[in-house]
Amino acid sequence: YESVMSGNFLGKALIVDDEITDRRTLKALLTKLNYETVEATNGQEAIDLFKLEQPTIVFMDIMMPKVDGYEATRQIKAAAGESLHTSYFSNRIHRSGFPEPMY
Repeated sequence: YESVMSGNFLGKALIVDDEITDRRTLKALLTKLNYETVEATNGQEAIDLFKLEQPTIVFMDIMMPKVDGYEATRQIKAAAGESLHTSYFSNRIHRSGFPEPMY
């Protein structure tokens, strides 16, 4: 909370979803929480952006064109190695009202 009030970013979030409405909704929420965001519209873009941007958290849709969310997550985790701690979430909302954890 203090970080949000001080204007410091909490981290960089990669939002991966082929639906623009879902990306915009999640971006608005994360921006309010003081995350910098980058967006990808499919799994291949996510893999490329992950390597370029090195986000601290990834919100991953499952069903997307080109590379699905499961395969993109596998490749991102392989590229990240053990030194990087990144959380992955499905953009599908869990019954708790929060994104459902994938890993």
